[in-house]
Amino acid sequence: IIKFLFARRCSSCKRRFSMRVVNEEFLGHTKKTREKGSDGKYYDVYYSKIKVTRQCKHCGHQDFYIEERKGEI
Repeated sequence: IIKFLFARRCSSCKRRFSMRVVNEEFLGHTKKTREKGSDGKYYDVYYSKIKVTRQCKHCGHQDFYIEERKGEI
């Protein structure tokens, strides 16, 4: 719960729930795994590196973080 509250807080003006996602940029694939689907077949699953840019709706401060997302099976 605490992580959720502070994740959307602006580091400049300290207001809560003010950071909004402005842009998401694809940086490439990080790894590939083989996973079993619901039908019993094995599929290649790619993990993507995404740069997420956020902006404060009150003061306009911008920051970014990089996350890894799992692709679809």
